[in-house]
Amino acid sequence: MVLRPGKPFSPSLLRILALCSLLAAGCTLGGRDQEATRNWPPRPYPARIVWTGAARSPENLEIGNGFWARLWRDISGDNQNAIARPYGIHADCRRRILVVDSQKKGVHLYDREFKRYYFVGEKEFTLPIGVTEDEHNTAFVTDSAAGAVYRFNLGERRVIPFVTGLKRPTGIVFNPLNQMIYVTDTLAGQVLAFDGQGKEVLRFGRPGKGRGEFNLPTDLAVDRQGRIYVTDPLNARIQVFTRDGAWVREFGQAGDTPGYFGKPKGVAVNSEGHVYVCDAQYDRVQVFNQEGKLLISFGSSGNGKGEFWMPSGIAIDKDDNIFVADSYNNRIQLFGYIWLD
Repeated sequence: MVLRPGKPFSPSLLRILALCSLLAAGCTLGGRDQEATRNWPPRPYPARIVWTGAARSPENLEIGNGFWARLWRDISGDNQNAIARPYGIHADCRRRILVVDSQKKGVHLYDREFKRYYFVGEKEFTLPIGVTEDEHNTAFVTDSAAGAVYRFNLGERRVIPFVTGLKRPTGIVFNPLNQMIYVTDTLAGQVLAFDGQGKEVLRFGRPGKGRGEFNLPTDLAVDRQGRIYVTDPLNARIQVFTRDGAWVREFGQAGDTPGYFGKPKGVAVNSEGHVYVCDAQYDRVQVFNQEGKLLISFGSSGNGKGEFWMPSGIAIDKDDNIFVADSYNNRIQLFGYIWLD
């Protein structure tokens, strides 16, 4: 930067110089970021879940335009790429993260391998909720207000309709074992499955509280055996089905202590078959085994490391890294899972 003699500094330039002085002195913005990394369970027990980071913008994931561009956005507050209201989230095997932003009406696409960022579908969506991806580089997004599911190739990023005429689609997941896309139609109280061309193959469930019945179902997950996990929030439980829609089991009941649910939302399954469930009411993520026994709970209310304000979506990648959509903190949080022999 060259300063011309005799020319007064602009207010913006003075802010930059002041901030540089702070950085040179070893100070950083955001004192809470200097806290120690959070681990669960707490000492003296061996850590199984470790907080590894949080992101509100591409720069937080080391995707950006260099130091001065990032510095200017921090000072001016001009960051059009910032997350506003994350909901659904998906992490794929190519180190890409897709985050549905219901407030900005689009999908944040973070390509961490090639250091690229895109915002997809700003003019196509009305109220996007969930996102998944198939094995052919295609993303699928539910739009609850439009009653539709849209798709786009992650390379071209051109949004086109996939399924229309639903009541209120929310959760969505791709099952690699039968190549079908499963969608929760919340108002219909059902789960529908579509082939790659958008043709309905099956549907299961109905409104109610019995086995295989739902009270406004939302999120979906699939495990390595192709079983489908459905968040049944107003029945305070998770229900599990075969890929053909046959009921397998359920777990959970209403309550405010660990092992119980207030308002379960996002659900995901890791490589060991552990079931992760976001509880938006109590700002935590609970982890269960296949029988529904609580293994660990992490998170609490707040805006610090490992703290949540209505977590809504969760994704787990092939390496068992955990990504949580922290909705009202306007960010995603990243966690690592530690294997113990």
